[in-house]
Amino acid sequence: MSAHRSLGVPPGGAARLYILPPHGNIVLLAATADDASPAALYRPGHLSVLVVHDKGDTWPDAAGIALSNAVLAEGGTVALKFDTLGDALACRRRLEGGR
Repeated sequence: MSAHRSLGVPPGGAARLYILPPHGNIVLLAATADDASPAALYRPGHLSVLVVHDKGDTWPDAAGIALSNAVLAEGGTVALKFDTLGDALACRRRLEGGR
């Protein structure tokens, strides 16, 4: 797998799926399990990023992966937003090592 496609749950981290009206289907990926929560996104001083996907996309593009990896390397939280629940589930499954 090429480096620009490499994204996964960091050791000690977590990927969790949330349905957050009105925002939609969000997979939170974080360097620690505690930071894979909506509360982490609003914590003062905590680094976070929102990566938005088009309908039918289940994986970030190269820029989204690079940005996500940079945030994770700093101990932050990545919010991956998907149009459909199925797209979000596919991403979470892939992040956790499945296909």
